[in-house]
Amino acid sequence: MKLSSLLFLFSLASLTSLCFLALQAHGGPSPFDLALQALQDKIEYKFVNIDLLRRALTHSSYSRANNRALSVFGSNLLATFASLNCLDNDIDVSPLNLGRAIANATDVRRCAAAGLSLGLDMVIRVVATAEISPKSPSIVCGAFRAVLGAVALDSGKLDRAAEVFSTLSSKRSEFLSA
Repeated sequence: MKLSSLLFLFSLASLTSLCFLALQAHGGPSPFDLALQALQDKIEYKFVNIDLLRRALTHSSYSRANNRALSVFGSNLLATFASLNCLDNDIDVSPLNLGRAIANATDVRRCAAAGLSLGLDMVIRVVATAEISPKSPSIVCGAFRAVLGAVALDSGKLDRAAEVFSTLSSKRSEFLSA
């Protein structure tokens, strides 16, 4: 066998070994992937498009592909769910009480408390600085709202997001109180 052939075989074997080691080192799920799985278990919803959940848990300081739009959508879902709940309980509810129910459901502190109970502060991807913290109520609230928006978008059904919200809000009944 020629020297060049032996060198080629040695190089090929070395490259294969390096590729195998790289796959072993990166083959398992990342801590973020494990956290996404745990969150799906907590909210009792399995994403078809896991990238929507990734985006829901990505702050604008971390990436241009972030949760801003999903958070706005989720905030509007919360207002809708609160309205439906209020009107279902009392079709003659006063506009003032309906407005209070919506304000309660979309309140940053309440959303942040719900997000903290899910551990979103431990999962959200954010570039932490002196001004930005993953524990900040506005950041956790935004992530919570974005998760609800992501569920609705992923399932294609507002009702599915309402089911997730209902499950979570039954554990946190103050969401729907006027």
